[in-house]
Amino acid sequence: MLMRRVQQDSLRLEAALAGDRKAFGHVLDVAYGRKGKLKWEILQPLLSDPQAPVPDRIIPEVERSRPPVYSPELKALLSSSASRIGKALTPLAISQSNLPPRADPQSEEASLLGPFSKRREVNIRWRYFRTEWKKVFFPLEVSVEERHGSDPSVEKTDRDSVFRAGIRDVGLQGAGVLAEIQTFASPASKALQSIPKRPNRRRPMDAADARSSLPRSRLAPRFVQRRYRELLYRLPILKYSYDKLAEGSSRKPGRYSVSMDPNAIGASLPSVRIPDADDDHRAWFDHSDGSTKKSREAAKPSRIMGEYNERCD
Repeated sequence: MLMRRVQQDSLRLEAALAGDRKAFGHVLDVAYGRKGKLKWEILQPLLSDPQAPVPDRIIPEVERSRPPVYSPELKALLSSSASRIGKALTPLAISQSNLPPRADPQSEEASLLGPFSKRREVNIRWRYFRTEWKKVFFPLEVSVEERHGSDPSVEKTDRDSVFRAGIRDVGLQGAGVLAEIQTFASPASKALQSIPKRPNRRRPMDAADARSSLPRSRLAPRFVQRRYRELLYRLPILKYSYDKLAEGSSRKPGRYSVSMDPNAIGASLPSVRIPDADDDHRAWFDHSDGSTKKSREAAKPSRIMGEYNERCD
């Protein structure tokens, strides 16, 4: 079983390096906590709130009948379309948890049909909770916006700023992972410009090209940039805003908000136009067209994925 898992992962990596869009997206999702064990480690703390009071039991004699607790971070994510698959929830929808009108003892349905089953209420609330948080994209960190009265606000992501704000950190807080992804997704990314490029075949090869004609990556910078932009669509930006100058009783509680990076692209977003290909990009395409049939067949994602499916059968 373990060997089969290793073979599947190896074939998927080969397909990603050969330019298969789906395989490359899967590798990014696993690396940045959109899938797998890291995803659960990021979202599990947000499914509870240690600072919230313990809710009363719905069934007095049953300890496990307490309703789920929605943390402030989870409420912000559920009520924003930038972090959800589907329509955002309203505060009323979150509090009622899709309960029928009969659940209200003062309703007409309750007076006609009798009290609503408490056991059914517990099941409905927990089923609604599990169903809805599974539709949410969870952030890698929380950004703290410190307002200083009328002065311009300052956004920080380090752990000390999170501690001063009186909130808890999220995911990979302070590691700079989100900033790294934003750098790769930026149109003027210097990180993508550092990817080794193929020589331009439209001009004669000189000595420098001969020295640089060693095996390079088959992935064009435009391909990598677009995959990171698609990843940003699954990475909402969670921000906590508060007034730093207010102290004591005059200090109002902060507020969570959710937004999406402007470079993100996804199925429900308008198309973001990437600049036209330049001479360097065309050189990549010319090199691919001039390769031998054998090298092209070896690099085809369809063939790699075919071998992947055959080994899995």
